[in-house]
Order: sequence, then structure tokens, then C-alpha cells
Amino acid sequence: MSYFNNRAVSNSALSYINPAQGGSPAKFKRFLDGYLKEEHSPSLEKGDLLHKFMLEPGKFETVSISKPSDTICGIIDEVFRFSLIDNRGEALADYREIILDSCLERSYGQNWKEDTRVGKVCEAGQEYFAFKRKADGKLIVDHQTMVILGECMTGISMNDKARNLLNQQTTQKYVVYHELEIYWRITVDGQEVECKSKIDKLILNQQTKTFNIVDLKTTSKNLFRYAESFAYWRTYRQLAFYEGAILYWLRHTLGVTNYKPGNYYIVACMTVEPFHSRVFHIPRCWIERGEAEYMSLLRRVLHHTQTGDWYHEMEHSLGTGIFTLEMPSPAVSEEILA
Repeated sequence: MSYFNNRAVSNSALSYINPAQGGSPAKFKRFLDGYLKEEHSPSLEKGDLLHKFMLEPGKFETVSISKPSDTICGIIDEVFRFSLIDNRGEALADYREIILDSCLERSYGQNWKEDTRVGKVCEAGQEYFAFKRKADGKLIVDHQTMVILGECMTGISMNDKARNLLNQQTTQKYVVYHELEIYWRITVDGQEVECKSKIDKLILNQQTKTFNIVDLKTTSKNLFRYAESFAYWRTYRQLAFYEGAILYWLRHTLGVTNYKPGNYYIVACMTVEPFHSRVFHIPRCWIERGEAEYMSLLRRVLHHTQTGDWYHEMEHSLGTGIFTLEMPSPAVSEEILA
């Protein structure tokens, strides 16, 4: 089972139950049941692509055809992954049941007949499916995305601090892990929750017995405003979640308990001109805030799992069902009035 198909709780999945991010118990239940994919912003997705591009640029292929919509591409990608395991032919129509399952998962053509759904997908996606098969497992991106990746690479190469962090390799002193997938458990109020994390770059310092995290992010905003993106996307919670995963992995996989958290860095790169990059060191107070937040959200998960009530909010079940409307902060008030 691939990382993204595993139903364990990740930091991004917690957004589905976080009221401050538009989440709800019902939405999280849909995620658990496999009807929702983990949320990724376009900016974060480019960050993931950029990290892969830096590691293995030869695995990228620029698409030479017009790509279909994102929804159709997602369906075709699912069919393509299945075809690597069970090759039923060159035509999309040979994978009818996989297409239908993927359409259901993405709520595509819900009111159409099955034949109509399959026909629409085949009409829009056959050329893309054929291109993916010929690409021999390479990551397919459009020309514009490839240009952006190249510009970001240049921006990072011009920043020696960013370049050195991202290019750090295993030495006698350091052990470096790229895109490390960790499946772990966390105990919340005496109950265990199955979790997962995928870490861009983990650096173990064998001399100081500390570990550093380096995470690559992209943004379309000026880097002077990156703090806004960091807070909005709950990147502090992601780093805190990574820390919990790493400590578990060190203890239960490597069998060591003497490593402590070191420095956490975000390498942020602009996806628009001038494609500048900047390294941000993340103070400990952000990590503590992230840990408190993800523990609070995991308590929500446990509450709804134990009660089986995926409709009412936890506050409704545990309180009177009546909420006090608080005054907004001055910043929020100004935003509302603007």
C-alpha cells in the first residue's frame, strides 16, 4: 500500500477535523472511509515536486500533449498505477471498474450513468494515459511547471545556505535520510492512534546525538511574507508532528533513545519572479505550539471514534450545545470591514 493510500492519520489529514481549517467530524470520517484525499495546496505540491526534482531530475518528463483537467489526470494516474500491477491493455476502457471507483472517490459525474462516466474519462484521458505508459514511470509535468522547477533550482543554487542544507549528504559525522516514510503510534489520553509522516530530509548528527529537519516549501508570495504562509498552512504543526514521528522511529526502529531534537529549517523558494530562496530557522516555541495543536486535534479524533458520533462537534456533545459568540480580534475585524 502506498503512503497516500494508507488511512493512518497524518498532519495534513488533521485539517479535515480542525474547525479552524474548515474541518468537521463528518469530513474527517469521509477521509477515514477513503472518500477524500489528503489535502495539499498547489504551493505545497510544487514543493514536493521540487524536492523530487532536486534528487532525481532525470525522472521528469515534460508532457508533449495537452493535459486534461486535474480531476481527469487524477483518475488516469490511479488507473496507471493499477496497470503497473495488472496490465489489462493499452486502452483506458480496459480498466472500467478502476475508472468507476476513481470517479466515485473524486465525486466525478455523480449524476451520470456509469457508461457516460467511463466514456467521458476515456475521451478526455486516453492520450494522456498512452503518454504515461510511454514515459516509462517518469514524473510527467507540463512545460510551465518544468520552467518553474528550473527557475527554483537556480534560485536555490544562488543561496549558499539553502544549497548546503539541501545538498547535505551522509558523512562520518552525519547520516542523511530523504523522503523518509514513518508509520508510528502516539498515545493520547491512554489510547493509541495510528499515524504516519513523510519527511523531506532528516539529518542525524552522530557526534552531538541530535537530529535536524530540513523541509522545502514553495510560495507564490514574497518571502518577506512567508510567516503568513507558515502560520496559515500550519507548517509549525507539521514540524511538530515530524518530531514525534522521528522520536518514535529512533526508539522503535533504530533502537536508540539518546537523540534529541536539534535545529529545524524551512528552505522557502518563490515560484514567481525573482524566484528567490531563503532559509528560516524555526524557534522552539513554534514546535511547542504545533504539538499542543495536533494533540488537541487527535483528542477530537478519539472522541468521535469512541462515541461513533460523526455529526455533532465535540463541544456540542461535551457541553450544553450552546456556543458563546466571541468578539473577533482587531486584525480579523479589519479584514471583515475591508
